[in-house]
Amino acid sequence: MASIFQKPWEAVASPVLFEPAVVRGKHTASNEDFMALVEKHFVQNLRNYRDDPGAAIAKAKHISCTTMGIEQRYFCRQIEDLNIPLTPQEQASEYIHHGMEMALPAIDEALGSAGVSASQIGCIVFVSHSPFPFPPFTDRKSVV
Repeated sequence: MASIFQKPWEAVASPVLFEPAVVRGKHTASNEDFMALVEKHFVQNLRNYRDDPGAAIAKAKHISCTTMGIEQRYFCRQIEDLNIPLTPQEQASEYIHHGMEMALPAIDEALGSAGVSASQIGCIVFVSHSPFPFPPFTDRKSVV
């Protein structure tokens, strides 16, 4: 039993995990479209591209389109715009705009599926991913 001096999460023996809520970016791209973007604007970032461009591209395509098992990619920005650099202020504005746009439905979904209210939550785990391969596709040990 929690004392009046304990924080709510101190009264729990271990964390309780519920089903995650997933909200994806509203813009989609196939693996082929994503690799076309990489080849057009970011190919120089592929591992060993300087030494053997053909092999580096082939390996990146194999990993992106085959071994990763990803059928479709989701972005907050249109894929055609992902190569356009943003200033730090533009990045911050994009994170706020899209973050709120995506966070609110995710929160509602998570609370609903867990059957709890916001006041019962002690911690939220947030995961995101940038639209560029980190580590690079070709950092994998698979061989094309």
